[in-house]
Amino acid sequence: MNGTAKFRRLKDVGKEVYNEKGDCGVIAIALFCDVSYGKAHAALTRAGRKKRCGTHHQHMVGAIKELRGETLAPVMVGTTTKHCYTINKAPERVNHDRAILLTKGHAACMIDGVVHDWTQGRRHRVVATITSTDMRNEA
Repeated sequence: MNGTAKFRRLKDVGKEVYNEKGDCGVIAIALFCDVSYGKAHAALTRAGRKKRCGTHHQHMVGAIKELRGETLAPVMVGTTTKHCYTINKAPERVNHDRAILLTKGHAACMIDGVVHDWTQGRRHRVVATITSTDMRNEA
């Protein structure tokens, strides 16, 4: 399994402790909110996520509101090639310190320009982002 050390550690917890699959949203929320897998899993369950069934963006928004106290909404990227980008290009295109990158059927987390996920180097098209209210410092 590829991905950053943070991603691999959370993926292992999900598999070994929670017997989860399709938990990319749980991992993305844990990284985005800087909480444990268990706290992210519980918050998403309270937001309506069912075990082993994947995560809808509405569940993510609810969990972020609970864990960080922020009310955020997904921003749709667009369907024209002019406005679309892949996960590889997200560090160049998303100007926030934290973002959840939503693709068709998958979620990844980007923190300070580093994508924490197994999709690094692949061309998954981002269809929406959920970003923090803090902008990345530009010098």
